Amino acid sequence: MKEIKIPISQKDIPAGEGVTLYTGWDSPRVLKTADYRFNASKLMIFGEDGVLREAGGELWANTDQKLGSPQLSVTVPPRGFAIAFGNGGNEEIRACFDFAMEGAMLYNATMVVHRRVEGFVEEDSLVLRYEEALTADPFAVKFLFVGNSCTYFHGVPLKLRSLCAAAGRAVDVTYCTRGAAYLHQFADPDHDYHKLLIARLGEKKYDFAVFQDAGAATSEDMEASLRSLLPLVKENGAKPFLYMRSAPTATEGKMQESSAALSKFYRHAGQIFDAPVSPVAEAFVKCRETYPELELYADDRSHHSGMGSYLVACCLAETFLGLDTRGNAYDAYFGRETAAKLQEIAHEICGQK
Repeated sequence: MKEIKIPISQKDIPAGEGVTLYTGWDSPRVLKTADYRFNASKLMIFGEDGVLREAGGELWANTDQKLGSPQLSVTVPPRGFAIAFGNGGNEEIRACFDFAMEGAMLYNATMVVHRRVEGFVEEDSLVLRYEEALTADPFAVKFLFVGNSCTYFHGVPLKLRSLCAAAGRAVDVTYCTRGAAYLHQFADPDHDYHKLLIARLGEKKYDFAVFQDAGAATSEDMEASLRSLLPLVKENGAKPFLYMRSAPTATEGKMQESSAALSKFYRHAGQIFDAPVSPVAEAFVKCRETYPELELYADDRSHHSGMGSYLVACCLAETFLGLDTRGNAYDAYFGRETAAKLQEIAHEICGQK
């Protein structure tokens, strides 16, 4: 167990140099991005039990989205605490942060993390503890995810792995994702994204490869890309899956219209290439109809929220692994009642009949 101790520079003020501490209250404490200037800071948020729940950073309250999808606030759990530290800060705390993030690609947001990091405040110092060396399960089912932020946002692959772990199934996840990427970029031999894919395929053998295209991609675009991509993953030994991403808009009416279009061409591609399709877009529509109080979209009203990412992960587990997520103990800190509703929707739409 590695332990590091770092001085706390200031408390409960806008983020600055060094480590800034934000103490929790008896009820959830909301820290608004605009008020606390998190744009140049990493964030780590701990629960009352001292276990790291959420991490990320570089939050900009830019509702025009010029600097990426905005996250307008973070929430400190009751009697928990949060810390902010600069990008160029202490190497030890940066190493701990990187350990917790597991290589997840994230911008202008925070997400639930799954590796165990313990933290507590000792006088004017922050103490962090975590296991540096983790043993990989040689029998884990290996997934390669190819897509964009609708795959990596809020750590969808990591939530899938945690759902499976709670069900006693070991899963290993690898990202081949870039923001706003189209599958045709991964298929283009001259594009850097194609080179990234070839590198990932050269690293290990995968059991499954999950493909997700951009929201603006047409059916013809995706099918042409898959004709080039599927032979590459099959040569690796991976079985291809299609992840029918959620609609790229939360606007009522447009969300349902976009979801119907996505459903039509993902299902058509699945038939052409004999690839299972996880109908996430359909699950989002069903969830909005059934549980309108559950917010599935992030502050930018385009990407999925943390809660939405949990629904995505449940859908992938149901479709690709035949895992009945109902009653699964992993709730991503949303609580058993909320998790049960999302599990129910995922099973209804994506469960094996």
